[in-house]
Amino acid sequence: ISGTTLKWIGEYDWNFTGGGVAPQVYDPVQDITWRGSNPFSGVTSISDLGGKRLQVNYSSVPGDAKVGRTFQMRDAVRDQVAGFILKSKNVSYDRVNLHFLGNFGVVCQYSDNLSFLNCRFAPDINSGRTDAGFADFLQVSGCKGLLKVEDSYFSGAHDDPINVHGTYLKIQNYLSSTQVKVKFMHHESWGFDAFNVNDSIEFIDVATMQKIDAAKVTAVQRNDDYNITLTFDKAIDLTAFSAKSSGVVVENITWTPEVEIRRNYFSRVPTRGILLTTRRRSVIEDNTFFRMQMAGIYISGDAASWYESGKVNDVTIRNNKFIECGNPVIYFDPTNSQNNGYVHNNIKVDGNTFTIKSGAALSGKSVGNLSFTNNTIIHSGTGTADSYASLTNSGAIT
Repeated sequence: ISGTTLKWIGEYDWNFTGGGVAPQVYDPVQDITWRGSNPFSGVTSISDLGGKRLQVNYSSVPGDAKVGRTFQMRDAVRDQVAGFILKSKNVSYDRVNLHFLGNFGVVCQYSDNLSFLNCRFAPDINSGRTDAGFADFLQVSGCKGLLKVEDSYFSGAHDDPINVHGTYLKIQNYLSSTQVKVKFMHHESWGFDAFNVNDSIEFIDVATMQKIDAAKVTAVQRNDDYNITLTFDKAIDLTAFSAKSSGVVVENITWTPEVEIRRNYFSRVPTRGILLTTRRRSVIEDNTFFRMQMAGIYISGDAASWYESGKVNDVTIRNNKFIECGNPVIYFDPTNSQNNGYVHNNIKVDGNTFTIKSGAALSGKSVGNLSFTNNTIIHSGTGTADSYASLTNSGAIT
C-alpha cells in the first residue's frame, strides 16, 4: 500500500503505482470486458485486512465496483512485444497457446506469408486470470503475401485481437520534384524501415484520402528515428502537392497482404474484433464475434490519428456470427474530411447473422460498390430492415 494507491513491485527494481494506468473491468456474468474507471480514483484510505483482502474507502465509489467483477490494471505505455516477426518469410504458428502477452502481443512487420492456425490467445483456464494481453493480440503491420488466421481462439485482449494495416508517413518537405522528407506521425510508431529500394508508393491527399500520384522508390535515407528522405523514379507536380491544405501522406503499397480469416472465435474484447485496411483480396468468414464492445469489424484508413494506412478494394465478409457487438457492428470509418471519391470499394457482406440489442449492423462513409445480401438480423429494437444498414457519401450500394 502506497498512500491512497497500490504499488506493484517486480524484478530489477520494477514498480508500478498506477500512473498512466489504463483500467479495464471484466464481468463474468455477461462475459464481457470494457474500459472502465480507475479503482484508485477518489480513494481516501486503504488498509490491509490480511488474506489478500483490502479495505478501500472512497470519497465516491466507482460505478464499476460490483461484487464478482475484476479490475484489470496495466501501464498505458506499450513499448515492448511478446512476439516479433520481422523481415521474415513463410512463418507459421501452429497449435500455439499464448496465455500471457504482456505489453504488446505478436507484432509482424515487413514479412511475407504468415499463418496462425489452431492457436489460442487466451488466459490459461487454470490461472484465474481474466485477460491475456495488454494490447492487440496480433498486429500485422506492413506485410505482404498471404496472411492466414484460421481455427483460433481470441479472448481477453486489452485492444483489438487482429489488426492488419500499413503506415502512412507524412511529407514534411519537398526537396525536389523527385525527393521528399517524410515523417512518422504517431508518437508510438516510429523507428522502423518503412521503405526499401524498388518499393511502390502512393501519394495520398489527407483531406480526401484519394491517390494523387504513384512512384517507385530509388533511394532511402534514414535521417533519424522519425524522419526519412525518399527519392523516387518520377517527377511529381510540386505545385499541386503543395496546394493540398491538409498535406500529403505516403503509403508503401508493395507491403500490403492478402488476408484470410476463418473459423475463429473472439470474445472479452473492449474494442473491435478485426481491424482491416489492405487493398488486396480479403476474406473474413465463418467467425464468431461475441460481445465486442465496439465494432466487430472496423475498416478505417487513418491519416489523422493512428496513421494506420490503407484502403480496401476487395473484401468479403461472409457467414459470420455477430453476437451483441457494439454500434455499428461493421464500421467503415476513413478519416477523410472532404468527399471527392470513395475511399473503400468492392465489399460483399453476405450470409451473416447479426444479433443486435441496439444500433446498426453496418454503417460508415465513403464506400463504393457494396452489397449487403442474405444477412439475418435478430434484434430487440423496433427498427425497419433499412435502418440497420446506413452509409453516407457512398454509391452503388445493394
